[in-house]
Amino acid sequence: MSIHKKGCLIDNCYKDYCAKNYCTMHYQRFRKFGDPLKIILPHERTFTKPYHLNSGFKKGHIPWLKGTHIQTNTGKTHFKKGRISPNKTSIIINCDICRTKFRRKPSRIGKRNFCSNNCKKIWQKNYYNRPEMRQRFSEREKKRKRIFTLEYRQKMSIRFSGKNHPQWKGGITPINKRIKNSFLYKEWREKVFKRDDWTCQLCNKRSGKGELVFLHPHHIYSFAKYPQLRLKAWNGITLCKDCHLKLHKLLKTLSKILFDRKLTKEEKCVLGQKLIL
Repeated sequence: MSIHKKGCLIDNCYKDYCAKNYCTMHYQRFRKFGDPLKIILPHERTFTKPYHLNSGFKKGHIPWLKGTHIQTNTGKTHFKKGRISPNKTSIIINCDICRTKFRRKPSRIGKRNFCSNNCKKIWQKNYYNRPEMRQRFSEREKKRKRIFTLEYRQKMSIRFSGKNHPQWKGGITPINKRIKNSFLYKEWREKVFKRDDWTCQLCNKRSGKGELVFLHPHHIYSFAKYPQLRLKAWNGITLCKDCHLKLHKLLKTLSKILFDRKLTKEEKCVLGQKLIL
């Protein structure tokens, strides 16, 4: 149910009424001058000071703090009588990295002392990148890792694939994606990498010595055209990411040249030799 609000009594004023059936503007004029339609001239306007300017003490005003004693110098920053300042108890020591002098309490002095976080980070980098520490970390990770056999991995993939999976949606995923996520495809990929010693067969790159190389298994006979040769180990070759992309681009351009009817056989041979070389 909608409630109809009353408007101002003045003509052509559509504002809601405040008091005496007038809006706020006309009501203020009615209170001051007795006429809601009076035009206020500049010399008749009065300036009222804001609250923070009127908050000072006036003559004869008694402050509420009179007669009470308040201790203002309290807290941890102020020293009590007989207390020794920390500058007197602290000792001057040298930083282990930059050898700059700085003060520290005897209770905070340890085996290694640093003047700043930057010096601490430099020490940590040098300490944890040593070959002894790296070997220790690698041994610890080997103990933590669980090695699963191929039979166990195959059983687990069958157990949680297809209708057995809790998020089964009726076989929506495409066939290519299903094959590449399967256990057999992953096994074929590992076989190809192991045979080629985890190195790219075009540029001879491999990850190590602070360098990361992403390897891809490439099908010699096409994955789409020869489905019966997809999981054959001899049909795969190890390539790095860059070489794999370059090879596919080259194959695309070659296929365009070969199937172009406008070109003659001699022109196709010349263009193909230029691309390969």
